[in-house]
Amino acid sequence: MTIRISLNYGIKYNLKDRDANWNVGIGITNRDYFVINQASNPMFYLDGKYIIQSRLTLFAEMWLLNAGVMNISANNYGSFLRTGILWNIK
Repeated sequence: MTIRISLNYGIKYNLKDRDANWNVGIGITNRDYFVINQASNPMFYLDGKYIIQSRLTLFAEMWLLNAGVMNISANNYGSFLRTGILWNIK
């Protein structure tokens, strides 16, 4: 019998409060929207947001994915940029 424990974590620091008109943050995590990595493969990210109107928010994220050298799947380093507009439809 094998017992496997998975650790999900996410640590983030924002420059301003959450309800500010603009904000910049930096963080480390092992999960994204549809991806959950092993605890030994953290992803670093820098994100920012700007509230255009009360229901429109412009955002951008820059992610850095590191190589999985502590396990069997040793992938290359990578990065990606995610941008968009969030529209809160009421």
